Amino acid sequence: MTATQTEIPPNEPIIVMSRLYDAPQDLLWRVMTEPKHVANWWGGPGVTNPRCEMDLRPGGDWHHVMRFPNGDELAMHFVFQEIEPPRRLVWQNADHGVRRDGPPTTHITLTLEPEGKRTRWTMVARFTSLANRDAAVSHGFTGPITASNEFLVEYLKKVAQ
Repeated sequence: MTATQTEIPPNEPIIVMSRLYDAPQDLLWRVMTEPKHVANWWGGPGVTNPRCEMDLRPGGDWHHVMRFPNGDELAMHFVFQEIEPPRRLVWQNADHGVRRDGPPTTHITLTLEPEGKRTRWTMVARFTSLANRDAAVSHGFTGPITASNEFLVEYLKKVAQ
């Protein structure tokens, strides 16, 4: 098992993260696309997910609320763009490309590729500009994703039993 790897190309407004999971592609797909599972591993240490609703179809909404240990909440609203079970999932912030203030929005492409009994998870987060990508990096964009991936490793052990 490897830790999450992060790549930030200097001349492209993207962040690429990848990891190899000791789980088959179908299982990884289920725990990443079914709200009952996502609510159990998303967010990192001390984070709970009181709302996770996913309409898994192109044009479908994903409403998600993360609650942090201090009680603060972060509401997120995404729209699915492409669904290709069990290998590709594409979504973006509902206001991607139109938000004028607040944190930068992203367009996410997630791929799951089998490697024997394991699965390679790759996430490409595309921003509207290098400045927005750099702002996301400086605000810790990768931290919660890496923490979520660690939680997912443990969650997969429970679900696979």
